[in-house]
Amino acid sequence: MDWLGSDYSLLTKAVNRTVDSQKVISKNIANVDTPGYKAQRLVFSDVLDSQMKMSLKRHAQIDAQGSIVEQSTSMRNDGNGVDIDFEMSELSRNQIEYEALVEQLNRKFSGIQSVIRGGR
Repeated sequence: MDWLGSDYSLLTKAVNRTVDSQKVISKNIANVDTPGYKAQRLVFSDVLDSQMKMSLKRHAQIDAQGSIVEQSTSMRNDGNGVDIDFEMSELSRNQIEYEALVEQLNRKFSGIQSVIRGGR
């Protein structure tokens, strides 16, 4: 889809990132009452440099999808490390980011549609 431009590729990758983040945040919220559950965060390895990855590996586990299982101390006696207030704020932040990215994609397609119709 090179004819759509590099901004299309970047926007779709960013939208996919927010979808993946939504899944991880939702999993954390769903496990708020699961004893021993550690909250997860999504890290995008293409953004991180090797030194940052080395630092993260000392403090956390990185799984195959690139999400990080936090190794921090738990906040509750049952070993659960989910802070529901933080997760809900992350959920809201992620939703706003998703909506902004989709709006940008809609504008791009509206511009393409306008060109196809000859500016009408």
